[in-house]
Amino acid sequence: MQYEILMLVSRADGLSIGEVAGRLHRSGAFITIEANKLVERGILQKASDPADGRRVLLKNTSKVCISWKGWLLTRRPHQ
Repeated sequence: MQYEILMLVSRADGLSIGEVAGRLHRSGAFITIEANKLVERGILQKASDPADGRRVLLKNTSKVCISWKGWLLTRRPHQ
């Protein structure tokens, strides 16, 4: 599920927990737990929504770009 969260967040300039939960058909509590794991690893960051200070936006860090690039380079094409 963390992969799906990262993919969604990478396609947007910040998504709220509720938006991610809705798109993945999971509870906000579940997304919060998984997002916190990614934050601890430095792959995801939380930021206040400038339009609504009560909301938290999830954003990818530069570390996720480096991780994705490394992951893609280690994959072999299907034959």
